[in-house]
Amino acid sequence: SWSNLVPSCFEDLVLFSVAKGRVVHCEIIADPFVTVAVQLLVEDANRQVMQLQLYNQLPDTRGGGRHEVISKFAKGTKLSIAEPFLKVMNDGYRGIRVDTPADVQVSTPVSDMASLKASGNSAFSQGYFDLAKEKYICALQLEEVEEIVIFLANRAQHIKRQGCVMWLH
Repeated sequence: SWSNLVPSCFEDLVLFSVAKGRVVHCEIIADPFVTVAVQLLVEDANRQVMQLQLYNQLPDTRGGGRHEVISKFAKGTKLSIAEPFLKVMNDGYRGIRVDTPADVQVSTPVSDMASLKASGNSAFSQGYFDLAKEKYICALQLEEVEEIVIFLANRAQHIKRQGCVMWLH
């Protein structure tokens, strides 16, 4: 469960070891490079920079799927990585490798409902249904949506009480 994971930074990771029970929160600081994996440069809460390679994240990249991946992992996007694995990459630098998509939570950098809805509608019209779903879910998780739901629930309770009072008369 994500809620049971202990927040960590890159400096807490041990080389060639899975950080069991830990989560690293980071932000993408450069545009993604898509090959077999999505290759990213990310920065943690301590402003330490690390390479990140996300495998098995790619939809069909023969058509527009590459655009969907680039949009999902845009610069400024915040990520949470469950139980990261620190290794030495082919270029000799240390980096994190993630093989399971479920080990990554993506938070969109856009924070207003209208932008998220427009972005979701655009993705949907282009056939990027997974990306559209993510944008719509992010919009529904905004604090302003929660306030609307609370307002409507309170209003419904008020109307229900008025109806009961009128029925008793």
